[in-house]
Amino acid sequence: MGKILRAACHDPYINLAAEQFLLDEAKEPVLYLWVNAPSVIVGRNQNILKEVNVGFIRSAGVLPVRRTTGGGAVYHDLGNLNYSFIIPNSVYDVERQNRLLLSALKDAGVVAVFSGRNDVLCDGRKIGGQAYKKTASNGLHHGTLLIDLNVSDAASALTPPAVKLASKGVTSVRERIANIREFSPCATVESISALLAEAFGKEYGGADPIPFETEKYRALADKFASDEWIFGQEPPFSVGIPFVLNGESSELRLSLKGGTVRDARLTGDFIDPDLPEKILPFAIGKSVKELETLPETIKALFGKTE
Repeated sequence: MGKILRAACHDPYINLAAEQFLLDEAKEPVLYLWVNAPSVIVGRNQNILKEVNVGFIRSAGVLPVRRTTGGGAVYHDLGNLNYSFIIPNSVYDVERQNRLLLSALKDAGVVAVFSGRNDVLCDGRKIGGQAYKKTASNGLHHGTLLIDLNVSDAASALTPPAVKLASKGVTSVRERIANIREFSPCATVESISALLAEAFGKEYGGADPIPFETEKYRALADKFASDEWIFGQEPPFSVGIPFVLNGESSELRLSLKGGTVRDARLTGDFIDPDLPEKILPFAIGKSVKELETLPETIKALFGKTE
């Protein structure tokens, strides 16, 4: 018999920690259903600056999150349903789990198909995506279903500012997305959740509920919420940040590793030969989070006053 866990909060760090706890501890098939507050979830190997408009998410209160699986960046809000199949390796079967998912969507009046390995499509438009991970005992097959997502906020959050970036990390392929409500106007997060739970119970001979134990997940949630996890996991990459100082165009070329600037160069049409020596110490050691405001800091410190 299977088990089912429904998240009791919308905190993405708690919810991600609960998923990891299940992956480590589950002894039988589990369906985990969870909904996050507005957040951007990047893949395990991605560069946040390449994927996310950091300025927008900061001003809009959207939380940055790094998951433990690969794949591309996605936007979550209360109109987005996340599902996780945590299945013992002995019975883990992606095709079986996908059939279950398609069956639930069909019961909602949505005829969906899979494209490639990751995308869930309806009428040629993307209504969800998936990622996978294996441990010694269990397999994780998790994904997202866009039911009533704020598409405008998603587009703003996943459109990085115009900085030149040369990255060794993984790049997302942005595709045209659609909400399930466009194809099934009565669909809600709750109704799709219920259909998934029903289909899971039929497939695995029932689904006993598991209590959501927030405090048990707290320590791991704190790790997932830490700057070290979110930004310190960045693969090595370089970023070019253009700015204008006293009418002269320049660009900071920064090399980052572990989410921190390790080396920097200043190029441009500036006249002051000492400008690099003045500016570069303010770049070295900066974190990914601090790069958004670096040009303003430079202008405040070294700009001429009229």
